[in-house]
Amino acid sequence: MKIVFPIAAFLLLSAVCGCSSTVMRTRMMQHFWNNVVEGRGDEFYLAAEPVDAPPLSSTSLEELVFFAWTNRPIVVSKRLAVEDERLALKQIRADAPILSSNPFGGVDVSASIGHSESSRSANSLRKKTSGNASGALSLDLLLWDFGRNDARVEAQCEKVISAEKSLYEEALSVFSQTADAYFGLYEKLALFDVAVTNEFEYAEHLRRAETKLECGEGRKLDVLRARLDLATARESTVSASNDVAVAKAELLRALGAASFGKEKRVVDALSSLRKGFSRSTATNAEILDSAMTNSPAIAIAHAKFRASSAAVDEAIAELYPEISASLSLNWTDPLWYWRWGVSAVQSLFTGWRKTTAVDRAIVAMESAAANVDEAGKALALSVSVAVSERDTALEALLTAETSVKEAAENLSTVKEQLEIGEADRVDFSQAASAYAKALGSRVKAFYRAQRAEASIFTISGEMPVYNEGRYEAK
Repeated sequence: MKIVFPIAAFLLLSAVCGCSSTVMRTRMMQHFWNNVVEGRGDEFYLAAEPVDAPPLSSTSLEELVFFAWTNRPIVVSKRLAVEDERLALKQIRADAPILSSNPFGGVDVSASIGHSESSRSANSLRKKTSGNASGALSLDLLLWDFGRNDARVEAQCEKVISAEKSLYEEALSVFSQTADAYFGLYEKLALFDVAVTNEFEYAEHLRRAETKLECGEGRKLDVLRARLDLATARESTVSASNDVAVAKAELLRALGAASFGKEKRVVDALSSLRKGFSRSTATNAEILDSAMTNSPAIAIAHAKFRASSAAVDEAIAELYPEISASLSLNWTDPLWYWRWGVSAVQSLFTGWRKTTAVDRAIVAMESAAANVDEAGKALALSVSVAVSERDTALEALLTAETSVKEAAENLSTVKEQLEIGEADRVDFSQAASAYAKALGSRVKAFYRAQRAEASIFTISGEMPVYNEGRYEAK
């Protein structure tokens, strides 16, 4: 028996050392993140600042999406939420009874050591005290809990799944935001080129009008009208330039970056549009069938329902007792003694709290089932809207292509007739305006279709399949 106490002391010392290393590691992390968030010290402050995005002109949409996934704080938070749910599962498993799939979870071993003394007489506080040392080593075992822990583990497993699907859902959301901002920026760049082209046409028209007036073949009214048209076109160019700046800021926000790297002027934004995805041909039914399997929203709703079903099992298990055993070894110098026991604890009356908890668990399960149905209907509606948006955008693009050809031909004809006097300034203004409008409509229809393709990936829950390149305007 003499060796038992040293063993107990060794186990206690080992536990204390293990806790100390955990506390030390935790304090280091706490100190580091306090410095990062509060900005204490230049090196920590710089670590917390957002980084620059890669140069836009030489970076693909896929690379920008990956950059956003690694730099957006919300994605990091979702990753940490998954880790937290997994740690919570580990905690629950630690309370598992012996008769379970994790038989060493419900074992609690504790050790204590102490020394106490007391005075020999209760009448005087001046007399010497005497006492002895004592120690204890105890083992508590949870034998059976009628499925409480199993139900908690099952519910927590579903929470882990829900957190993982939430992370995937957030990744798709970041992809959607990045794609929308990316296409939005290139749309504004193309519309800026449209405004510049329109301004150039009116500048040329003003030059010809002034030349004719100097030669005595034109009218001053035509020159004044041409100057007004040019001023209006320049206002449109300035507005388009501002739209580009706003769109660039929106893309930076979607990326979680402060600014772009060393940038070059993006050329051919109008004649060569940026394509990110191929035109999809899947029907509404095909996309919905894929979405019902892959959509994170549907998976999360089902996981929450299964967790609520496990909560019903736990509430029912709470109606039954817990069976446990204990074994302890005690030492009070110089005596040793040990004891063991088995106990079953059952609540006889709790004011119907436990039965009411079962009823509440059933209501929560019914609510979760309704949420599954609601998620399915919402998904069906979203798919229908996305497919309709895709088809409408493609039809608008085909129509816009035809309009651009006709408007370009009309403007060319008016220019020729204007030279020989068969057309006037009104005809030119109308033709130039129609051509600029047709160019803008084609740009908007193309990027609307690209956004619709990105939306289909997001709604269906599938990872995006990129097919980047240039769409050469016809």
